[in-house]
Amino acid sequence: MYFVTDEAMLDHCNRWDSIHIESPDRLKVILDQLKSLGLLEKANILPSRSASTDEIEIVHTKKYIDQIKEICSKTIEEIEEYCKTVEDVYMNERTYDLGLLSAGCAIDATLTAFKQKSSSFAAIRPPGHHSFQSAPCGFCVFNNVAIAAKHARQAGAERVLIVDWDVHAGQGTQECIEDDDGIKLISIHRFEHGTFWPNLEQSSVKHKFRHTINIPLNSIGEDDSSFISIFHLVILPTLIDFQPDLIIVSCGFDAAIGDPEGEMKVSPHGYGRMTRLLLNSGIPVSVILEGGYFLPSIARDAEFVVRALQGESFPILHTTTLSSTLSDTLHRVISTGSTSILRSIQYLLTKSTKHKNVNLRTDEYKKGSRVIPTSYPTRDIYTPRTVETTNLLELELNDCIKRYEKEGKEGSKINLIIDGDAVFSMIETKEEVEIITCPSLHSFVHSTIVTYLCPESLYHRFPISSPPSTHQLDILYSSLLSLSSIPSFSHIPLIRLLTQ
Repeated sequence: MYFVTDEAMLDHCNRWDSIHIESPDRLKVILDQLKSLGLLEKANILPSRSASTDEIEIVHTKKYIDQIKEICSKTIEEIEEYCKTVEDVYMNERTYDLGLLSAGCAIDATLTAFKQKSSSFAAIRPPGHHSFQSAPCGFCVFNNVAIAAKHARQAGAERVLIVDWDVHAGQGTQECIEDDDGIKLISIHRFEHGTFWPNLEQSSVKHKFRHTINIPLNSIGEDDSSFISIFHLVILPTLIDFQPDLIIVSCGFDAAIGDPEGEMKVSPHGYGRMTRLLLNSGIPVSVILEGGYFLPSIARDAEFVVRALQGESFPILHTTTLSSTLSDTLHRVISTGSTSILRSIQYLLTKSTKHKNVNLRTDEYKKGSRVIPTSYPTRDIYTPRTVETTNLLELELNDCIKRYEKEGKEGSKINLIIDGDAVFSMIETKEEVEIITCPSLHSFVHSTIVTYLCPESLYHRFPISSPPSTHQLDILYSSLLSLSSIPSFSHIPLIRLLTQ
């Protein structure tokens, strides 16, 4: 596992608003946590370096790059005046240089993971996934992930999958990759029917961007169970069908417990488990830091991601009942899916009476509105929490970690048998879960069932001649319904989606 950072990035700070949530402390607490546990001693440390302007022109226009350089050469008062013309961005005299440094570290971490068939973590700032080709946005100046992905493509990656689990939609990345058929983005983000920032219709399930799959969350409080369900119902099936040569994670920690922006409840164990699920695909993984604003959470979240990249596994908890809004979203996302496994899930859902109650024609963006002010605010945008509130949220975080340590279990031991004469069966014994599947269902079963029951299961591609037939899917559907009455299997996300 490779790691890159540079403490010079702490110099990117808001000179006129000391309580702005995108603060240097975000990076500092991550580095302090990793150092205190000796995790950086186990990593291969890459030297930091700045990207050249030529390197970031792979995404950004020369005019925009020159503009940012010029703005950052001005007085702090003039810089603030410029920031009133762009959305939720601050800069100082060091931001241009540190933006290049952040992008250079992202490029090198990504290319090293790709070429070494390994993994990497780039602890960098300013973040990038909201920035467009010719405009900064949402704390972001240069789009680190899009830049890294396009350099990976130039280095020989035929297909790159970006998984963006930052709680805000990565609309900048969505637009920056649209011209490249070899890059696909999956974005999980808070949406609330368009009422949550960035309030864009393009962040909904249905949109015009060919290379983006959105998973918009329409209620707060979604937790590990929700995100793990999304992984097994959308992300892993898409990953297996897309067959990327590289996975890049836009790793925001603002869906974490206690985050003031996301108001979700993903735990450090949840981030660690998601990281392991990607890593166990056997595909190189590059993790690039984005947002995350509750300092106690992001320190632990980064710790668990790095531990996962270094090969550590964690105790798991079963998923719980899907929220009604998440269930509806998953039905919508799957109904628009074009990959083989998602089409198979579509077929199973059409047989489910639960699916027939979902109105797929409803306008998802029914409440959203986009208001462009004449001048964007630059001060007093974020209200600090009280000490009491912070302490309560930190207690919730620690209680969640203790719950995993107390109640969490190892994944099941799986005996997976590929049998050309079978269709599907699953039986639990004292020692293991035996799963028998035909070749055409192997990828489906692996992504939706095997890796859920045993997150450490490695994926071994099995050559298949054709997708599953409707007859095979009918048998699979009947089997899954019968398994829904067995406590050991009823919590599998696919079974929950079909039956709850």
